[in-house]
Amino acid sequence: MADVARAQAYYRDILGCQIAWSWGDGYGAVFNGDTRIFFSREDKPQPSCLCVFVDDADALYTQYQQEKTIDETPGFTTPA
Repeated sequence: MADVARAQAYYRDILGCQIAWSWGDGYGAVFNGDTRIFFSREDKPQPSCLCVFVDDADALYTQYQQEKTIDETPGFTTPA
C-alpha cells in the first residue's frame, strides 16, 4: 500500500480496529480482539489478498451495515 497511516486510520475509523503500532511511514499494524493486520508501504502497490476469520460473519456484516460501514454501490472500492 502507498500510505500505511491512511490504511491504519481507515481500519480504525471505519472498521473499529485499534492502531497497534507504527514504525516510520513504512510499517504498521492494527488489531481488533485477537485479529492482527500488518501493513507495509510499497512504492508500487500490487494486488493482494487478505483473509480474516471471524466467529460470526453474518453478525459482523449486519453490524457493518447498521453502522453504514459497507457501501454496496456497484463498482465501489475502499481507499488503498
